[in-house]
Amino acid sequence: SIDNGFQIFGETLNLIGKIPLEQKLDPSCREELVSEIIKLTDLDNIPEITNKVSKSYSENLLLASLKFINEFNSNIEDWGINKLNSFMGIFLFDQYVDSIKHLATFVEKEKNNLNEEIIIILFENCITYLSKMNFKQLETVFETLTAVTPNVSSELLYKLSLSKKSLSQQFLETLLTKGLTNAKDSNIYDKEFWSLITHILELDIEVGIKHCELLMDLIFDQHQGHYQQTNIIWKKLITCYINAREFTKFLELWENYCIKNVAKTNLFLKDAHMADFISRNLVSLSVSQWIQLLSSMKSKITDSAASDLEILVLEVILQGLKQLSFSVLPQLKDTLNSIYNIEDTKFSMWRSRYLLMEVYDNVISQEQLDNISTQSFQKATKNDEVSRDLFYYYFKLREYKEFDLEPVIKLFISYIGDKEQDSIRGSILKDIFVNWSSLINSEFDKESLKTLIDYLIEDSNIDILEVLFNNDDFFEESNIIFQLVSKLSEKFENDIAVLYLSNIPIQCFNKNTRIELINKISSKTHATSNDKNIILHLLQYPTFKSSIEHDISKLYNFSFVNSEEYPVKNDVFEKVWSNHLSQIKDESSSTFIKNSINFILQGVNENDRFFTMTFLILINSPEQLVDELKTVFFKRAALIISDTADLKLKSSLMRYIYSILKVGHFEIEETVSKSLLKNIQSLQNADMDNIDLPLLSNSFLLYCTLYSDKIEWLFAHYLVMRSYGIESDTILPGVKYVLLKRTKSKNDEFNSCFTNVISSLASTKSEYTEGVLELYNTLIAAIDVGNSEASILFAKSISVFFTQIEEYLDFRNVILQVLNSIQELLIAKSWLFSQYTIELLFPICIRLNQAFTKVKANNDDIYISTNKVISNILLVHRIKLSNRNHLLNNLFCSQLEFLSRDISNGLSFDSAKSLSRTITNYCEPSNIVTKSSTKNSLGSNISLIKKSLRKDIPILLVKFIHLSITKPFEVNIRKELISCIYSIFDILSSNELNLVNAILDNSGRQYFKTLYADYNKLGKWRED
Repeated sequence: SIDNGFQIFGETLNLIGKIPLEQKLDPSCREELVSEIIKLTDLDNIPEITNKVSKSYSENLLLASLKFINEFNSNIEDWGINKLNSFMGIFLFDQYVDSIKHLATFVEKEKNNLNEEIIIILFENCITYLSKMNFKQLETVFETLTAVTPNVSSELLYKLSLSKKSLSQQFLETLLTKGLTNAKDSNIYDKEFWSLITHILELDIEVGIKHCELLMDLIFDQHQGHYQQTNIIWKKLITCYINAREFTKFLELWENYCIKNVAKTNLFLKDAHMADFISRNLVSLSVSQWIQLLSSMKSKITDSAASDLEILVLEVILQGLKQLSFSVLPQLKDTLNSIYNIEDTKFSMWRSRYLLMEVYDNVISQEQLDNISTQSFQKATKNDEVSRDLFYYYFKLREYKEFDLEPVIKLFISYIGDKEQDSIRGSILKDIFVNWSSLINSEFDKESLKTLIDYLIEDSNIDILEVLFNNDDFFEESNIIFQLVSKLSEKFENDIAVLYLSNIPIQCFNKNTRIELINKISSKTHATSNDKNIILHLLQYPTFKSSIEHDISKLYNFSFVNSEEYPVKNDVFEKVWSNHLSQIKDESSSTFIKNSINFILQGVNENDRFFTMTFLILINSPEQLVDELKTVFFKRAALIISDTADLKLKSSLMRYIYSILKVGHFEIEETVSKSLLKNIQSLQNADMDNIDLPLLSNSFLLYCTLYSDKIEWLFAHYLVMRSYGIESDTILPGVKYVLLKRTKSKNDEFNSCFTNVISSLASTKSEYTEGVLELYNTLIAAIDVGNSEASILFAKSISVFFTQIEEYLDFRNVILQVLNSIQELLIAKSWLFSQYTIELLFPICIRLNQAFTKVKANNDDIYISTNKVISNILLVHRIKLSNRNHLLNNLFCSQLEFLSRDISNGLSFDSAKSLSRTITNYCEPSNIVTKSSTKNSLGSNISLIKKSLRKDIPILLVKFIHLSITKPFEVNIRKELISCIYSIFDILSSNELNLVNAILDNSGRQYFKTLYADYNKLGKWRED
């Protein structure tokens, strides 16, 4: 029966949910089980949905479905969850059943089992399946659900806003007033409250407009305690008026509200963030609205009964001029000129005039310019309270006319230093340095400039430098930069100051400053990374006079004494050393190098820290210069490795010796070599479960440089190392070193190794399989052009790789490395690829994508790599595919299918972009594929390839159309693919187009017609 079917299905879903976490079913198994239960219960074939059926569904299956969806819902498409959601639409929201009654009964019965997540899922389905115009039903559901869990109200409204559906205005008003009242009574303004208000304003702009003053009261009362939330409400409120095209009404209400509530003007008029949102949205006004608004403001300002509030309103409005387009501004100029020229107002107009001068270059008349003088400034400061707007106005005037700025500068320095300006000093500094750095550089005297720089580099203001340094022109202001470098250098103990110094171009530091700064920083007891960076920065232009550049002991103390590790790099030391090497013929550098080597020869026997410095010198110096040092280093290092119990030191010394020998121009004495080998072999007796892995890694690398037996044995060592968890990136370079050194002229040895690795690849998966793949990847990259047998082995290895693909799927990164190697070999060593090998790469690419898209992870990397392989085949080996278009068509059809299925394949528009490029290359043969040297022959060959394509490529177009109808591509994926489809159209004649049309069914023909029309309109090449 239907009741039994619902009950069986519900109990099955509950059972799946109870499976322990470690035994959870994977998505594909879960989908299969859900599908089988649906078939068993035959729920897809219920002939009629009645209230009885709906009631049974609510009692037996609804809760289980909601719990299942909640537990297994994710961003990945899930057929089972989609099916459960569709059942909800069928059995609970059918037009002939009383959905609201069944929902109310269900909620009342199961309210103890309904958490917030389940309620949200249920409401989302209500939104989906209830009619868009049926406000009352949604409101009833909303009230029913929020009665169980009141805190979920805001989240339900959010889901509603995403759906573009709404509730009635009256209902939302009730929610708003109730929410405000409850918050005021309980004095609880939590996250839920602010979310509720926000979502109500998003759902119905009329609610915001109707209750604007009430919301402004809320914003004012709660602004200090809930700054971020009230700013959001303010923006939403203004957006309500903008969307209703009633922004001018808001401006009027805002002004009147401030007049009635003078105490609140500090927030709504003077707060930068609140005012700025109004200013930025004035761009929504029309020209006529602007003129009307500005004319009204002028009348209010010149009115004898006006207050300074009107000036503040005007300033907020004028701030919005910067957002207007250049086509609008000229139409407002006459009105704004009249505002600029207001003289008889009792209020200061400095800021308003400055804002107008920022927008219009010629807003000030010549007559007004002629009257500008030092006396006019002195008169202005007597009549008006001094403010930053006054100084900004005169700094701006200085751009129009040359006059004595000294009194302005003098008063400005006094003004900015006043304690009353502590809170806004940073803002003023940012404004003047951003807008008038050239003026400051040329007009401010030395002492005034020093004062400004002192303020600028205070801890509270120093981050302004980040803004200034983003403009390269700032570094051209020589006086500012000189003082800035000097003042920051005085704060060399401050890590932030040092950081900003390193961002100043080296050309801005004179030699004496560089010497002094290097000496100061290198004398620090504990140098930070910023200290080392600034010294490295300064050493770009070596001085050869600083302490670390002429005294090796000080360089040693700075670079190594406080180091807790044994690094393989030290940028400061290497920079100083390379600077001296570059001018070794100079007596001072020659002396420094000799003294350094003698210093190390004396110290290496006494202090282990000298090993690092010795190592860096050896790998950065010519052999003849450091021959004695090399001998001493190898002997001393071998002795320490034998005797020390310090594993970190032992490991580092092994790494150093390996790196030195790898450079290639150093030889090691046989006695030292034997001693090192003996120490490495002694590790075999160690407890391998507790051995230090860095020591093991470095011992293997050193072993590689000393190794002389069969390479296969070394490979075996490598595999064992990998089984201990050592990363391939750490030890594989040692194997590559041996291969390069030993097999360059010994093909037999190389081929023997290759044969054994291929045999291992063909074996059953084991703990060593990943390591074998890594060795294989290393070998194929090392095949030499003269080794013909290796070419045959390479073809065999590709065949084995194809056969064993399923065994390698756990080793994604190595497979990507192999694919990347094949990509490179297709171009760099094209002689490796026979006809057979090329053709085998196609099924390899298909099988890899088939295998990995089942995993449902992000598979862009695999998919794109396979496309690159095919692209390189088309680029270099097209001649081998002259009658093999079916291979390419088969592959491209498969690639399209992988993109079309659903997002669970883990493929994004990046994958689509790579396929589109590859198919375009297929349709547009490259010149490189032809071997002819003449222009006519080249054109002929390309024409032949295109002619051959015309016969075969229609099937690809048919496949695209079929998939677009049956399994539509995502919008962004289709957008990427469409360019390659246009490339297909480019080579088809009317015959092939007719063939495609004949193959398709009715829906396919209609789609084809639309696609071809788009091609003619957008994709077809036109000379115009």
